[in-house]
Amino acid sequence: MPSSLLGAPGRPFGSSTRQGAGQVTTGEALREKLANRKAEKAGQSIGYFDWAMKVPEAKTGPLNFDAFPFQREMYREGVDDKEMVVQKCTQIGISSWSMRWAVYHADTKGRTALYVFPKKGDMEDFTTLRIKPMIAASNYLLGRQRPDDPNNKGMIGVGLGKVVFRGSESKTGLDSVDCDVIVFDEYDTLDHANIPDAEMRVSSPLSPGLIRRIGVPSSPDWGISAKYDESDGRQWEVTCSACRHKQPLTFGDNVDLKLGIRICRRCSESIEQDIAAGEWVAQRPGEGRSRGYHVSRLVVPNADIPKLIK
Repeated sequence: MPSSLLGAPGRPFGSSTRQGAGQVTTGEALREKLANRKAEKAGQSIGYFDWAMKVPEAKTGPLNFDAFPFQREMYREGVDDKEMVVQKCTQIGISSWSMRWAVYHADTKGRTALYVFPKKGDMEDFTTLRIKPMIAASNYLLGRQRPDDPNNKGMIGVGLGKVVFRGSESKTGLDSVDCDVIVFDEYDTLDHANIPDAEMRVSSPLSPGLIRRIGVPSSPDWGISAKYDESDGRQWEVTCSACRHKQPLTFGDNVDLKLGIRICRRCSESIEQDIAAGEWVAQRPGEGRSRGYHVSRLVVPNADIPKLIK
């Protein structure tokens, strides 16, 4: 879909332009507001999955769902859920998902997204090494930025909105951002004394108040692990092609330490060829529970199991 169908980049609602030193007229402000609404409506016509396919990885190109099939549902479902938690391991594309989610809401819906890291230095590294290269690799996103949009390590403007990056150690920095959506990255290593302050940033009745928490668990019953336990507890279930038993994957039940492969917990046959065909299944379905994913190395089809064992 050409970027023109998504609407030209516009200013956030309520903003105005100036002519010289004078204020714009009421008619000009109204026309700009209507143009922004039209652009937002056009942007909302594209779903997160299709939008994300227009935003390749800087080093590897388009998103690779053959390598990471478990990501498909995360891009297709729950984009507007109030809360979501992802308990994960490292280097499996989850930060790529969360940073695109933040930029998507800014670009297509005119929202201010707040992306929170443990420290200011982490934030600056992330914008330099991940966010800016992602934008530079996407002709679509480049076309959604204007010369006067903020474009620094703390804030990036794109499309109709902005993404603001903050370290969790600064209460003042978090308090300064009135946002609509938040990503808490590396949740367990954040300054948890300041998390409530960040959450208050999306408490306005006019805000959608969307929150994403992602991170590697550090201890049971705390941090990201506790948040996952409060969710619907989705796990990647794999059906054994030999005995047709459907099962979530755990190290104790599904890893043959001698052969260095993943096996069926019932018949002990290899399920290496079945991993990609798995599906997310909520272990604790119920009204009021947030969507939660447990993404371990075991759900990656080409995972190096001998290295994992070691």
